[in-house]
Amino acid sequence: MVLRSQHQGVGIINPSYQEFALPDQRRCIAGGYGAANQTNDRVTGILRIQNHWVAYLVNRKIISTTNKATCFMFGPMQSEWNYAIIVKSVGGVNEELLELMDAVGYSKVKWCRQQDGSSCGVWWIAALEMMLNNAPWDECIYRLQAYLRMRFYHKAIAFVEKEAAIMLLPVTNLCKLQLQYICLSYQIYHTSAQNLNKIEPTCTKVC
Repeated sequence: MVLRSQHQGVGIINPSYQEFALPDQRRCIAGGYGAANQTNDRVTGILRIQNHWVAYLVNRKIISTTNKATCFMFGPMQSEWNYAIIVKSVGGVNEELLELMDAVGYSKVKWCRQQDGSSCGVWWIAALEMMLNNAPWDECIYRLQAYLRMRFYHKAIAFVEKEAAIMLLPVTNLCKLQLQYICLSYQIYHTSAQNLNKIEPTCTKVC
């Protein structure tokens, strides 16, 4: 939601479609956020595979040489099994939703690999953001994991605050998020400051 709000022409697939069995239900839920809108040149989505998260970005532009659109898939663990699930899920639901039946080529994003067992959320957000902005990858970004986690959390709070102002949601929900953000910031500062300070100047410029 945050990434969509920051980029024009970007749609988002509702990941809740995974919870439904019937094809029509799955397509209806998947398109609940307006992903099929023709003004969306690119459409993003995420999938939960057991306790792991993966992401994908569909560029709806048809490439003349292949006569197909492109789905860029990113699995933080770089698991071939997970990539196969993305292809099956996108092909079975989202190709028809986006009016791209049998007209999507699949490409794996291999330049980033999760380094631990708990940071998949950070890396799929980072990967989608970099793809949406056509930003280059650099190995130094691994050392920014703590910073990225805090940065994304801050963006989420700002987004919720904006939506709450529009929808008049209870202030208590915002207070909880802000308190969690402060606690996370404190933890990151004390556990990762040394790593962040060691980043080389050339690497910082790229990041």
